[in-house]
Amino acid sequence: MRALPCCADARRRRLRHSKVIESHRRLLIRLLDAVLPIEAIDTSVTGFAARYGFVEPARRACLRGDASILGAPVTGDCDVTWDIAALAALSPSSAGVDELLIVENQTSFLAAPSAPGRLVLWGAGYGADELLAALPWRGAVAVRYWGDIDTHGFVILAQVRAAAPHTTSVLMDIGTLLAHRTFWTQETSPRTDPLPALTEQESQACEALRNGRYGPRVRLEQEFIRYDLVLDVLLATDMPA
Repeated sequence: MRALPCCADARRRRLRHSKVIESHRRLLIRLLDAVLPIEAIDTSVTGFAARYGFVEPARRACLRGDASILGAPVTGDCDVTWDIAALAALSPSSAGVDELLIVENQTSFLAAPSAPGRLVLWGAGYGADELLAALPWRGAVAVRYWGDIDTHGFVILAQVRAAAPHTTSVLMDIGTLLAHRTFWTQETSPRTDPLPALTEQESQACEALRNGRYGPRVRLEQEFIRYDLVLDVLLATDMPA
């Protein structure tokens, strides 16, 4: 009969996989902070890998646009995922890109209509500003942000505008909100941050949500906006640059 491995052998075998860090992260943080010299720890970051110098996967961005712009061997529009470094290296003038449309949710990313020269970027909520800030060419194209009509959506809009001051919002106004009353839900934890980067119209919409003008904690998620209105707005030829 085969002998059972001793406890020490069993422990060693359990450690022979790439889940060690994920399974013991809290313990490793305590150990590494205790034994590593202070200069080996990057205390300016919060992520485990960056803090201790481990390799991190490159951050990636989901894009939609004309295949000729994105280098795909197909015709028409396509979806791709690029490393941020690759997207940052894009030359918008050479590629024929003159607009970057940032959307908050995946469904809206898939539903956003195409237009000549438009790239659609899935911002995935908070962090959209970091994606945009990593693009040195952001000032050379029109930047538009389409998010949920709630306090969090306006906070993200303000953050995006901090990275690109010329950003304009779309479908984030009182008229759009009131036209979809039957689809309103409630925010769990509304934001109260001061948002000086918003325009007067955006500030009025945000304050109406904060002070409960139309009801407590009202929100309209962008997926509920009528698609004919989405097409009218996002395909308008006179959209502000």
